[in-house]
Amino acid sequence: MKKRGLGERRPQGRTKELDAYLEVEESKTFIEPKTLRWVLGLVSRERKWAALGLLLVFVSTAATLLEPRILGWIVDELIKARDDSSKRVVQVYRWAAILLGVEVVRAASLFGHGYFFEILGQNVMQRLRSDLLAHLESLKQSTISKTSIGRLVTRVTNDISSINDLFASGFLAIFSNVLVVTGSIVVLFLLNVKLAVAALSVFPLLVWVSVLFSRRLRLAYQNSRSKLSAFNAYLAENISGMRVVQLFNRGELHFSRLSRINSWYADAQLGTTRVFSLFQPAITLASGISVSLVIYFGGLEAAKGSIETGVLVACFTYVLSLFQPLREIADKWNFFLSGFTSAERVMQVFSEKGELDPSQLHLKAPRIAVPFKGEIEFAHVWFSYAEKDPKWVLKDFSLKIRAGEHLGVVGHTGAGKSTLIGLLCRLYTPQKGTIRIDGVDIQEFELRSYRREIGLIQQDVFLFSGTIEENIRMGEPRNTDIDGYLRELCLRSGLTSLSNELSERGLNLSFGQRQVVSFGRIAYQRPSVWVLDEATSNIDTVLEGELDRTMRELGKGKTWITIAHRLSTIREADTIIVLNHGVMVEKGTHHELLKLGGIYAHLNRFQTAGGEELLSRNVNSI
Repeated sequence: MKKRGLGERRPQGRTKELDAYLEVEESKTFIEPKTLRWVLGLVSRERKWAALGLLLVFVSTAATLLEPRILGWIVDELIKARDDSSKRVVQVYRWAAILLGVEVVRAASLFGHGYFFEILGQNVMQRLRSDLLAHLESLKQSTISKTSIGRLVTRVTNDISSINDLFASGFLAIFSNVLVVTGSIVVLFLLNVKLAVAALSVFPLLVWVSVLFSRRLRLAYQNSRSKLSAFNAYLAENISGMRVVQLFNRGELHFSRLSRINSWYADAQLGTTRVFSLFQPAITLASGISVSLVIYFGGLEAAKGSIETGVLVACFTYVLSLFQPLREIADKWNFFLSGFTSAERVMQVFSEKGELDPSQLHLKAPRIAVPFKGEIEFAHVWFSYAEKDPKWVLKDFSLKIRAGEHLGVVGHTGAGKSTLIGLLCRLYTPQKGTIRIDGVDIQEFELRSYRREIGLIQQDVFLFSGTIEENIRMGEPRNTDIDGYLRELCLRSGLTSLSNELSERGLNLSFGQRQVVSFGRIAYQRPSVWVLDEATSNIDTVLEGELDRTMRELGKGKTWITIAHRLSTIREADTIIVLNHGVMVEKGTHHELLKLGGIYAHLNRFQTAGGEELLSRNVNSI
């Protein structure tokens, strides 16, 4: 059985339901070189601010190291002033003025490098958020569907903020204090080798404790970040599904689950605190031992007269300044480790291959013309959503759709109808077979141009905040030829104006009105291929007829693919196919399929007789 490390506690109330929100991460006790190179690559974009900040770090370090030596010189001058007070007092004043000047330089450089590194961190964070969001938009649907929205939001917000802390707090504090510690050790040896050895005799023990602390704290932070992602994932899912939670009175259940995940995160945070709290006493103890040794050996040397009092004071001050930076390193070490942990998580997102691969954007584009004529061919297509142990949703599917033809697709739930459309829109890639448009493999088209020619109207419409017109145009230039059609449709669906403001996801509209807006989007796009996936399921029969008339006029001569459960929407289609468990089992016109007496005929009879519920129970057995 694997032992839990210091700072790790077993989450209370673990259940299979809640375990699904936890991320499984490989526990690492070191910073990988590739992560370090990636972080340095981020810094390289801000060379100016990094150079200015580092320059001022060296200036502030020099001022910090000079201060104890000046104090020693002042002490020597005061001792000598007993013999010739007038001249020595002038020297003391001079050294005091020099010390004041050094302190002013130190204060100014501390402000400067803190400010410049903050600018560096903010610039890196701003660019990284933009790049990460752009990368998320380019990811394949198969990749996005494997990750919860809450985790992706954590990457864009919390993790990138931690990377900013890495530059603005963690790296700055650690680098500057490491310089102070190194400089103090060098100066100690230059002043008195014996006292330097005595002061540093506790360092081997302190280094061992520091390495142990670093490993434990890194594991604790990985555990903390995992629990934070779980919390965000569960919270995002339940806020999105709040209507269902309220309708089914599941608020108490979901609140108790959220409380348990929240307690996991709290325990993980306390774990990091427990690890961190043990390191400060170790530094304090080492500091006390080191100072005591300097006082003991320094006092013996001073009694013999083999060391000047000013040198002893300087050595004592350097020893004190030697351990204060170590305390600050310990204080900021959490920012440092947290930043690298977050950097690894953001790197994992960037490592996911996007569908907008730059090397593929212009592949064979010069010889491929858009808009399309609209001839579509599926050639022996096999597809499964599972990469390992595939369960085929489409099996050896072949079909040719002529340019300008209207194809209707029917079949029971899970037959593969929407999958067919997802493959055509290049949301997914088939494991076997090819899909061609106008004789060209669709993978050879530049993706942005390709999708502009495929107009998809879905049953579940997603609307953005803003006006109806903004949701229809989606950034397209104004098309006055279509405005009249859209206004007429909006009026018929109860929408008074295209300038109406929509709430988040368009929840102030009915489902039918949202589908009208979706129709408007495709009308503005004017694609070569029109795809309707249960696009009129929430629209009344009268408005459905008006939409059909308008769309027919706007899409005249275009290729149409209509997925429908209501046969009234596809009876006039040139060709109708019936899918059953990923296989095309019937093909023909409406009248040909009725004569065939198969699944389509049964579906027509049940719908005509109002037996849709009976059909849903028996269609799989047909």
